[in-house]
Amino acid sequence: AAVSPVFAQTEKGRWMVGGSGTGSLDIDGDELRQTIVLLTPSVGYFVARNVVLGAGLPLFYSRVKFSGTQGIGCTMTVGLSPFTRFYFGQSQVKPFLQGQIGYVRTSYKSSGNNLGGGNRSISDGQFVYGGAAGVAFFLNEHSSLDLSLNYLGGDQENAFGSLLLSGAMPRTLTLNVGFQLFLGKAK
Repeated sequence: AAVSPVFAQTEKGRWMVGGSGTGSLDIDGDELRQTIVLLTPSVGYFVARNVVLGAGLPLFYSRVKFSGTQGIGCTMTVGLSPFTRFYFGQSQVKPFLQGQIGYVRTSYKSSGNNLGGGNRSISDGQFVYGGAAGVAFFLNEHSSLDLSLNYLGGDQENAFGSLLLSGAMPRTLTLNVGFQLFLGKAK
């Protein structure tokens, strides 16, 4: 029988560095091609056993290309999102819950006859909020592979926010894959 040691990955005083992401490529024949990528690098500090306070840097990119002369629309978002993550259990497979709030700045550019017509460039910011529920699979004392279901919502009170973010970045539910490194020694 093999005995698997329980590592001290989530002890007070350690650092967590890593991130998560998701993406999609949607091709609808010759009419539409859409690429979406959402990455969130992050860093956190264990303030107590199984409790991390940290911040993420949400990075979002979306590109929609329409056939013929319909044009291209691109959206780019960058933000800062403080978070709290709670791990549960003592094993090498630990469920976790995470909550976050933050601010993102979004820029949109279009060319051709799509999405409002003509060449267009606008940008705006908004507050975001969200949460995640997932499982961390600890590979060893210093790393984990995370799978999570994430929700991200935002302030879409203006028309610009609704145009940019509907079906893209806030108010979305995504399945994310992440990788974390655990650094330092427990206190």
